[in-house]
Amino acid sequence: MEYAPLIAALTIFLGALYLRWRISRPRQSDFDAIETYATTKGLRVDKILKSKNYWRYFLRGHVLLSNVARVYVINASTFDGARREIHVAIDPVSPGALKILQEKSLSS
Repeated sequence: MEYAPLIAALTIFLGALYLRWRISRPRQSDFDAIETYATTKGLRVDKILKSKNYWRYFLRGHVLLSNVARVYVINASTFDGARREIHVAIDPVSPGALKILQEKSLSS
C-alpha cells in the first residue's frame, strides 16, 4: 500500500517516455518530404542522418522546436558537383512540413 504512489509515478514516467519515443521515431513520410524538398531545389540526396542536438539550433537561431521534433542532417549535392549540408526539422506538434534550420556549402 505504501508503494502505490511510487508505482503510479513510475508508470506515468515510463508511459511518457514511451510516447515520446513513439512520436519522435523517424518515419517514411519524413524521408519523402526531404526527397521532395531536395528535388525542388535541384539537389540529389547523398545521406540522411538523424540528429538529436536540439540545443544547437535553439542557441544559434532561437528556433523553437518541441521535444518530439525529428531533426535530420542531409548531405546533398547538385548536379554540377557542389555539396551542401542542410539541417531540417519536422515537428509533429506544430503544423507544417519541413523547417530549414541551417544550410551551408561543403565545397570550397
